Amino acid sequence: MNVKSILDLKGDFVLTIVPEATIEEASEMLAENHIGAVVVTNQAGQIAGILSERDIAVSLPQYGGALGETKVSEIMTCDVVFCTTETTVQEVLNIMVGNGIRHLPVVEQDKLIGVVSLRDVVGNWLGSISRDDQVGGEGQEPPMDPFSAGHSSAA
Repeated sequence: MNVKSILDLKGDFVLTIVPEATIEEASEMLAENHIGAVVVTNQAGQIAGILSERDIAVSLPQYGGALGETKVSEIMTCDVVFCTTETTVQEVLNIMVGNGIRHLPVVEQDKLIGVVSLRDVVGNWLGSISRDDQVGGEGQEPPMDPFSAGHSSAA
């Protein structure tokens, strides 16, 4: 199972915001669209960063009441980790756990084509369980537990 299969199910629509936008504008976009992160793109459409709810939350003590008028570029994560449509679900989980992130932009030929979230991956995993149960799943490797990625099960 790879990222392409997730995007095929959820679609490849992706919201972006410019670095000059304010945190208030970004927060409204996140809330209105029920998303936890938005990709920041420059005028050429290239990825400049990513802004997550967590970026906003950890910036509040520093900026206080002025956070709403702060530019996205001031608090966004600039070193964006991304994947491609051929990245496997296991690799996505390893990337997310290894980097402490929950949103991963999907890039093909230097173009942003989607975003996968931990929720998407877990939903995909749970869907695999349902499909395996319905089909019988005999002889197939069980889907990986997304919560065990990068962690030992030994006590």
